[in-house]
Amino acid sequence: MFVKNSNQSGFSVKAWRGDAKTLLAFNFTNDTKAANLAGFSIQVQPHGQQAYYLFNNLVLPAGANATVPTETNPNSSTNAPIQKFRWLHIPGSFHQGDTVFYGVYTYTITPRYFNNGLLTAIDTSLSVSVDVQLQPARYN
Repeated sequence: MFVKNSNQSGFSVKAWRGDAKTLLAFNFTNDTKAANLAGFSIQVQPHGQQAYYLFNNLVLPAGANATVPTETNPNSSTNAPIQKFRWLHIPGSFHQGDTVFYGVYTYTITPRYFNNGLLTAIDTSLSVSVDVQLQPARYN
């Protein structure tokens, strides 16, 4: 079972719920929308809690995100967009520690682009959000 949402510009997101994890997949209806694509910023909002951006293991070269206000962590996907068309989110990996929230998560994915070699600021008009009900793993 999955949740799907899309926007007017032809960007879509599908989310599959697993045992205490979510697989996110991104797509464009038109290949030209992927021209100059830098990757995707992924914001996670556990219901009733503060939102945060997922981390990326890859970091852009120095100066490539000079036009973007940086967060404390250079690995945040606001500074280093995810460069895949899919991502697996496992709550508690980085942001929640040992106290994992189970319930509704809102994932907001924003395609990010390069302009003359610099990462452009987040344009929320391009964002797509999906809500997923996460539950702990259940074993029989």
